[in-house]
Amino acid sequence: MTYTHLRTDKLVLIASYFNFKDLVAHVARSLNCSRQTIYNVYSFIKRCRRRSTVLSDDQATYVQEKMAQG
Repeated sequence: MTYTHLRTDKLVLIASYFNFKDLVAHVARSLNCSRQTIYNVYSFIKRCRRRSTVLSDDQATYVQEKMAQG
């Protein structure tokens, strides 16, 4: 596998495509990159991004009450 340097602007575009759940082949065609490069970034994002926070029912109720109070 060869090293592929991606500029920040291209990485941001790939991340936004990832958030829209766009296919690797479509992103590669749009950005004129190889599919393997896009796949590497996709797999890195999947592996390293923060997991969503899951609140218990008590915590969710507490947050909703505080938001209603202002």
